[in-house]
Amino acid sequence: MKVEIIRCHPFYSYFVGDKVELGEPVAQTFITGKYAMPIVSSTQSEENQLHEDLPYRELLFENGYTSLDEIEKAGESLIEVNGIGNKAMEKVLHFIQDLKV
Repeated sequence: MKVEIIRCHPFYSYFVGDKVELGEPVAQTFITGKYAMPIVSSTQSEENQLHEDLPYRELLFENGYTSLDEIEKAGESLIEVNGIGNKAMEKVLHFIQDLKV
């Protein structure tokens, strides 16, 4: 999974702004630990395929999120997106959880 480093990890030699390819388990550790954000590859569709009723849909899409699964995996690191605060993050994650019920 390709990610952009947003905060230095104490056990890895990556720097803020680095764009690196990490194995899925390591990438998820970086994302959930708020050390990185996923990067959407240029081969993915340019059309927003996110759920029509998703709160902050356009903002999330503009920041590289193309699926609810990516957003859910990002979890609390969503607050690193400019324009997404704690309440917005909670709204988005609750929306995804409600879809699963």
